[in-house]
Amino acid sequence: MRYHWGHMGYLEETIEELEKQIDHPLSPDRKEVELLDGIPGVNKAAAATFIAGMGVNLTVFKSAKHLAHGLV
Repeated sequence: MRYHWGHMGYLEETIEELEKQIDHPLSPDRKEVELLDGIPGVNKAAAATFIAGMGVNLTVFKSAKHLAHGLV
């Protein structure tokens, strides 16, 4: 039981470190992350994934259809 408790602590620390590593590059886009996170069904991880894939300057897409095609 002690081994499992220690391993669980290690995993929690690892998750915290990974979350910090994800948050750091997103800091310039904090406002956009918060806006996306406010959409029902979209959490912080999904917002980070979207921004990583599409960026925050959506004017590069000709239309909503063009943007949606990039998501598939």
